[in-house]
Amino acid sequence: MSNSATKEYLLEIRKRYFFSSKQEKAHILDEFCSVCNFNRKYAIRLIRKKETIIKSKRKGRPKKYYSQSLLDFLKHLWVLTNLACSKRLKTAIPLWLPYYNLHGNNQLTPGDIKLLEKISPRTIDRLLHLLKSRYKKFGLSMTNTTSTLFNIILVTFYYGAARIGK
Repeated sequence: MSNSATKEYLLEIRKRYFFSSKQEKAHILDEFCSVCNFNRKYAIRLIRKKETIIKSKRKGRPKKYYSQSLLDFLKHLWVLTNLACSKRLKTAIPLWLPYYNLHGNNQLTPGDIKLLEKISPRTIDRLLHLLKSRYKKFGLSMTNTTSTLFNIILVTFYYGAARIGK
């Protein structure tokens, strides 16, 4: 007996079971156990179990930032700004928007432009998350490594303040 057939049979048995006497319940249980090959205690639990209503999953808000043109713009801008962090990218968007539509077949709709003006840095991070492992920064960063700072301190200690650096 398939699962769906067992469930249908269980629903029919339940209707009969609750409106019957004690002796009839025993016969109904025997019948149910023999048809479905269930243990008697398990059959009792199934029959007496309340029907659970399966709640549908909450769908959430619609994904408004996933248009392909918007993702292409963010990727293009992110790469051109040397993989800037999302906070800096957010401030660069209004500066780059007027020039983006002028070059090639890059077209942003007015709706996309409004979304880009309102986008948060965290949303930019979410959209660029999959791209971050594919790209690496080019050039030097503005921060020094620990070994470079250690060399500067040692040179300063040995040669005095007149000569700083390597």
